[in-house]
Amino acid sequence: MNRLAWAASERDADMRYATRFLAPDPFLWFVARGKRVIVVNELEFDRARREARADVILGFSEVAAPLRKKLGRAPRAAELCAAVLKRHGVRSALVSPDFPLGMARALARLGVRVAPRDGGLFPEREIKTAD
Repeated sequence: MNRLAWAASERDADMRYATRFLAPDPFLWFVARGKRVIVVNELEFDRARREARADVILGFSEVAAPLRKKLGRAPRAAELCAAVLKRHGVRSALVSPDFPLGMARALARLGVRVAPRDGGLFPEREIKTAD
């Protein structure tokens, strides 16, 4: 099953582990069809391209532009996330037990189901390595 995170990697160990990218603001990370995708704000975009462990790196404005036109207003974070997830074929995903409840509910209303994964997204983190 797909995996999904929405967090600031400065405060979330799973997000930092997944991306190897340190950012103060929440951003989206998910795995779909074997590809690791992140969506970050434009202030972090160039640095994410240099530092993040991801196969696809998108900026929020790239995702927001068509939504803004469709909605007639600035899209909310969950709307941005749902749009990019659906674009990548993600309709359901596993999340960590501390995934934001408000985001989970909003995603469900927008057609993306999330379910917490017991033990977190990365059970391999329980055994410390040099990595």
